[in-house]
Amino acid sequence: LMPPEPEWLDLNGLMAKIELNGKTGANYLDVKRLRNLVEVPALAHLLVNVEDGHERRDTKPRISREKIKQEGRQPYTTFRGIIHTIVFPCVLAHHYLDLVGSQYHSTCVPHLSLFDGDQPLLNIYDEDLAYPKLGAPSCGAVVGA
Repeated sequence: LMPPEPEWLDLNGLMAKIELNGKTGANYLDVKRLRNLVEVPALAHLLVNVEDGHERRDTKPRISREKIKQEGRQPYTTFRGIIHTIVFPCVLAHHYLDLVGSQYHSTCVPHLSLFDGDQPLLNIYDEDLAYPKLGAPSCGAVVGA
């Protein structure tokens, strides 16, 4: 899969590919309000040394973004979070994903969670609020770009 720029993403189509608990994902975002905060290669690439965000739970998304960058890691964008969840939907059964490599409006980040405890959902969360079940995934390197 090629990582398209945010405005080219079919968020509804991508979320429909996430299946968990017999339900497919739903999208509540307008792609026109979404932007990446990290550079995304135009070519196919592989993320290595992935951390799924479990260790960053209950941390404000803004703080997670800063710490991830200080550690020399790259935060997940919306596209990367959706792809991760398509491949590993069970991650949402353990914790939700703050996608701090992207921003929605000026003070929100996209996040992947479960609606009513069982339907995958793409929505937004305030970057200055911490929630025990939300954590920011990241990778140590991007290979092949």
